[in-house]
Amino acid sequence: MSPKTNGVNPDRTPISQLDLKKLLEMVKTVSHGSITLIIHDGKIVQIDKSEKLRLK
Repeated sequence: MSPKTNGVNPDRTPISQLDLKKLLEMVKTVSHGSITLIIHDGKIVQIDKSEKLRLK
């Protein structure tokens, strides 16, 4: 029996499981800012993180 892929062809997924975990960790660390995904041929090739420091 083949490994479970949730109905998704692993060759066509835009992001690997490892990179998805990295992305989720980045999201958790940003209080104020943005995360930009750079996509080429339907695959994520770069992730940019921009943080803002809010002064009170």
